[in-house]
Amino acid sequence: MKYLMKVGELAKITGITIRTLHHYHQIGLLIPSHLTESGHRLYGENDLKKLYHILALKDFGFSLEEILDILSVVDASPKALVKLQIQKTESKLRELEKLHGQLLELQNTLIVEQNSTVDKFIEVIQMMQMNSKKYLTKEQIEELRGSFDSIPKDEMEQMEEEWFSFIALLKRCYKTKKPADSTEMRQCIEFWERFNTTILGQNDEIRNAVYQYHSEERDSVLNYGLSPELYNYLSENMESKS
Repeated sequence: MKYLMKVGELAKITGITIRTLHHYHQIGLLIPSHLTESGHRLYGENDLKKLYHILALKDFGFSLEEILDILSVVDASPKALVKLQIQKTESKLRELEKLHGQLLELQNTLIVEQNSTVDKFIEVIQMMQMNSKKYLTKEQIEELRGSFDSIPKDEMEQMEEEWFSFIALLKRCYKTKKPADSTEMRQCIEFWERFNTTILGQNDEIRNAVYQYHSEERDSVLNYGLSPELYNYLSENMESKS
């Protein structure tokens, strides 16, 4: 007679939580193969063996989704699995090398700027993030940071306060479909033009890079509320106004 186990027994034997086993069941990764007359699911020896395969693949770095695909193929090639894991490892190495280079660059920047503050540190990181997506060159970043540094502190603080008011007003205009000649949209356009002149200067390449960034980056913290939808809406109104 085959030995069958309830989920609690399997959890005790393997050290896996009942919650995890239920999750594996829900996603179709490990479904108990036996069903009692009363409708209870029981795990058999083959289920236990499959669970150990799952844990081994998980320890090897495969995601649950990848493991599900692997186990669904009867003749999955070990060579193909190793090759896939090598590719994933190489991708992670490239990411680490990129991060290492960015940290070295950040370290050099902070050494040059001996009076660095937390705000300055965050600002440099944000600039590097924008550069990592190839929107700005290193030279353009230096020019933009120089522009920031030349703005008096009180003026910058005032501009930051006005920015969030601008975003709130632009959102209302977007929701209510305000036309370009409305008072509210004129206020948004006037602020945007003044902001660009003050913050971005007269360098058209930097301006275009920042515009492209706002039109493409949906989830980045660097857009400060100016999502692609809002930016494109603003741009369309500026074009129709001109």
